[in-house]
Amino acid sequence: MALLPAALRRLVLAHADLLRFVVVGGIGFCVDGGLLMLLNDLADWTPLSARAVGFPVAVTVTWWLNRVWTFSTGRSQPVRRQYALYLAIQLTGLAINFSIFALLVGAMPWFAAWPIAALAIGSVTAMFATYILSRRIAFAAKTPRA
Repeated sequence: MALLPAALRRLVLAHADLLRFVVVGGIGFCVDGGLLMLLNDLADWTPLSARAVGFPVAVTVTWWLNRVWTFSTGRSQPVRRQYALYLAIQLTGLAINFSIFALLVGAMPWFAAWPIAALAIGSVTAMFATYILSRRIAFAAKTPRA
């Protein structure tokens, strides 16, 4: 970090949780996408069926990584409550992601042949909404009751 120019260093520090969220999202994408490709290519599952398996696994992996690494307030919420909030947020993201994914795979033969590309487009679009909601709801600092 010392080799970065001061302005870039300040920018990185100011947005460290967003950068970590993107890294964790990349890991989640690899989990979801890896299962998609594995089940679609090797087990001959449809892309939609494969996503039904990959998504919950990726949500659990990303919740844990965001809890322990991304957000400094990550462990201030009770585990079950936080996971439930995070799951609800990710289901919102899934609605965005899956709608785009299904539209692309269903409407364009190229995306049906390369569903990982449709997954990438849906994932990046949904990431913006899930970051804001995760930061403000699931990983918000727990406020003491009055």
